[in-house]
Amino acid sequence: MKLQSAMEYLMTYGWAILIIAIVMVALFSLGVFNPVTFAPKAQPGSCSVNRNSYGGAVLSGVCDGEIPEYVGAFSNGAYIFNSSPTLPVSQPVTITAWINPQQPSSTQGIASWGTPSCGGDVYALYLQSDDMPAAGVGCPGVNPANAPTVNPNSWNFVAIVIGSSGVNFYVDNKNPAFTSAVVGSVSSVNFSIGISNYHLGGGLNYNGEISNVQIYNTSLSPNSIDSLYSEGIGGAPIDLENLVGWWPLNGNANDYSGNGNNGQAFNVIYTSGWYSSYSQP
Repeated sequence: MKLQSAMEYLMTYGWAILIIAIVMVALFSLGVFNPVTFAPKAQPGSCSVNRNSYGGAVLSGVCDGEIPEYVGAFSNGAYIFNSSPTLPVSQPVTITAWINPQQPSSTQGIASWGTPSCGGDVYALYLQSDDMPAAGVGCPGVNPANAPTVNPNSWNFVAIVIGSSGVNFYVDNKNPAFTSAVVGSVSSVNFSIGISNYHLGGGLNYNGEISNVQIYNTSLSPNSIDSLYSEGIGGAPIDLENLVGWWPLNGNANDYSGNGNNGQAFNVIYTSGWYSSYSQP
């Protein structure tokens, strides 16, 4: 009799515990228990750079590192394009971005501009199929064997710093890999996000989410790169004088660097349900 009562007790409450466990797992997968779920969200355009006629630049608005309300989701050939003439087309250059890629099966363009005479991107940040970042800096692009890798289906900070002696590669706060590179001649300065500039209309499309793309016409130091990573996905630029483009992708493709390099989005979706896979540094 006691055994039967015990079995009935286990059957009754065992199913209840199982259902609670399943619900908890589902809530966890949806990011309900992620602290950033309840963190304040920055509204589109809440922070920007103001420039004056004397070359000065200051941050304006709410620029305290709140995570963005939206990020750009790229799939099915989505990309952002701009034929602006104000982006740098000579060394040095730094490109940074936050990315949440799906498992790469081929090379994917994150941000690029300028087409050299050899038919590749002059300056570009790529993601290779082996999850390693790569740089298109002339003929050909470069991808060092010891570059740190990104983690698919989670948010990563990536950066390349292009100088006269070569390229430094960063992922999150990992030590950079380095490679020498040859820079080709420039024939245009068309800029794109989410695709290789040379492959507009097909090829090297990025698949995943992108946020907070920044471009500088200087080689940022390792300490500066670490500071940008530590700020998190909502971090503002740190070198306003040398900043030439800033696309938070927080609801639009506008450039908030004060230089007017606004992009035109094609099939990009700005999603608010992005932060379940993000952890604040």
